Amino acid sequence: GFTRTGQVCVANRCKCTNGVAETGAACTSTGAELCSKCDAGFTKNGVTCKQNECRCTNGDPVTGSACTTHDAELCSSCTAGFHQTGNTCTANSCNCPNGAPVTGAACSQNDVELCLRCNPGFTKTGNSCVANTCSCENGNPATGTDCTSKDGHICQNCNTGWTKTGNTCTENACTCNNGDQATKAACTSDSTEICIKCNPGHHLTGNTCTANKCTCANGEKATGAGCTTNGAEICAACSPGYRKTGNTCSANTCTCPQGTPETAPLCTTQGAEICKTCNPGFRITGSTCSANQCTCDNGEKASGALCTRDGAHICSQCNPGFFPSGNTCAANACSCNG
Repeated sequence: GFTRTGQVCVANRCKCTNGVAETGAACTSTGAELCSKCDAGFTKNGVTCKQNECRCTNGDPVTGSACTTHDAELCSSCTAGFHQTGNTCTANSCNCPNGAPVTGAACSQNDVELCLRCNPGFTKTGNSCVANTCSCENGNPATGTDCTSKDGHICQNCNTGWTKTGNTCTENACTCNNGDQATKAACTSDSTEICIKCNPGHHLTGNTCTANKCTCANGEKATGAGCTTNGAEICAACSPGYRKTGNTCSANTCTCPQGTPETAPLCTTQGAEICKTCNPGFRITGSTCSANQCTCDNGEKASGALCTRDGAHICSQCNPGFFPSGNTCAANACSCNG
């Protein structure tokens, strides 16, 4: 620690750049670079002080006095996509409700909402994912993942009377044979026969129009538009011997003053004199009963019920000098003794 200078020993004076020089016995040579300890930011490297070199994964390391330990992980700043956590750089973690967050350098700030892409049913608005809003005319709009386009016309389901065609609601078209087809809400299934009203001569059976069936005792039943009520007795025409009375056929009533009147079907006209049989003393002449005409020689001819056959020789009484003999008048036969 000393050097002889002439006759005396002088203490060595060492030097130390960036530190404290050795003294005493440790300073073996005057002017030598011998360090006992180093300033902040430097580390002994043998007998000298070497500046510390820090490292920083994903960033810039500290330098100078801030690098307190050589080869330590000490970061002064971080590259894009990382943030300081104590002395190190940690990758930023972005979030994105309803989507996928950005990663790496694009995630410029830790724990912020920065969306890379959105889940189905959402659209990127700025850095966020906003739920799509759809519309639907004549139905209910799609929601959630089914609403695939912002402000899109996308129907989830349709109102009664409408059918989903692609993303829209199309009005159902019903059919109806022999009547008026259902429309709008009443047409509950597209391309289906659904009737709401039937043409004359038809009635509703479920959703369809069925031809009415009428009856007619003693005549021809009405059909088509003439059969206005299903199951009703409505006659289009009557059988011989019957006449229309309202919608039905009633038997004609004939007369016969001198006998028994005809009935259906031979009573062809209501109220007409048409005889079936005649009373005694009468005969059928055409459709009426005429009195029989009898003859009588030598007396009074029979009439009425006594004239049982027209044109017959039947006497009801005889002239003087004649007497009844069967249906005739025979001359009296007198005798005289003297």
